[in-house]
Amino acid sequence: MKTFVFSTLIALASAVLTPASAAADYIEMASVGGLAFGSNGSVPAGARPAGRENDGRALFSCTGMFNGAFHPGKIRQGLPGCHIGYGGKEVIVNPYFVTTNGGDAWVAPRQVGDVPPGAVIGGGENGSPLYVCRAYVKGGVHPGKIGATTRWNCNAGLGGKEYPVKDYEVLVR
Repeated sequence: MKTFVFSTLIALASAVLTPASAAADYIEMASVGGLAFGSNGSVPAGARPAGRENDGRALFSCTGMFNGAFHPGKIRQGLPGCHIGYGGKEVIVNPYFVTTNGGDAWVAPRQVGDVPPGAVIGGGENGSPLYVCRAYVKGGVHPGKIGATTRWNCNAGLGGKEYPVKDYEVLVR
């Protein structure tokens, strides 16, 4: 799989997948860095683990289009697509993009609801950015999303449900 420059890829995806009025929201996600296209559970070479299942299998950060917006979520070999939390449920999205170069560290916020400086934007909804986060859920560490539309919880999908978690880390540059 070829790794693409995120800003070019997201501009193309925005033009194809979203209404023109929403394209500007997604171009703001250019701070993520490198992404690779994926579908049907593929994880590109160069992707860095962002978490783990409760059995130790590596999870990677992905972003996929759902309901007119890009949402950060998780992917690993064997999953059928990018798993995102949405509306209280875990939703599977195809195709998707996998983060291959987009952050330097995971940082816990100073207080619940904070997003640290330099947080990586992995999506956007209703004109607000969604940042890449990860949280402990049912024995694993699951990548997800945090922003105004998640009420500043790290929302991660697991087992068909969306879990809002107040104790989380955020990916930063």
